Amino acid sequence: MPDFAGVPIILFTSSDEKCVHKKAADVGADYYVRKDTKALGAIKKIFDALSHEKSSEFQQDHEKRQIQNVLLVDDSSTMRKIIKNILTSIGIANVVEAENGKDGMEKLAANEIDMIISDWSMPVMNGVEMIKRIRRDQKYNNLPIVMVSAEVQEEIEKAMNLGISDYLRKPFNALDMKQLVAKFSMNLNISAN
Repeated sequence: MPDFAGVPIILFTSSDEKCVHKKAADVGADYYVRKDTKALGAIKKIFDALSHEKSSEFQQDHEKRQIQNVLLVDDSSTMRKIIKNILTSIGIANVVEAENGKDGMEKLAANEIDMIISDWSMPVMNGVEMIKRIRRDQKYNNLPIVMVSAEVQEEIEKAMNLGISDYLRKPFNALDMKQLVAKFSMNLNISAN
């Protein structure tokens, strides 16, 4: 019988159960990937597994948290209003708004934030630079950060490598945004909305 000790195990599942990450760990899986995960995210986890590096994304993707306070960073007041309306419709209690990355960093430091949703391209400090700075601080390692962008795939890959948790490509619809936010939350239910 061949020796499989040390071979990384990746479990692919379509389950939405909140406890599936624990079940995957209990059966010996090093990682688990939901079948609806964006291809780039799945590929990154496979590379992490092959290089035997435990990814902090395992916690980011699968340890759902209470999300009540979202930092929304976008230079467009119209886009902020649209996203804020979507967030409040699914039960987000508090949306802290910022007009650019610099303003976002200041609001993050001054508020208890459970998730960040950020635009890519903004004046003063863009979303990519803001994310680089946020991820340098270990206390924000597991903070979900979602990038909303009209950028091309190569730019999104760059942002994924910097530590965004997921992304939503513009233009998007309300259901796309609701599903993406709910993916990180244990207190939001989009089925009734």
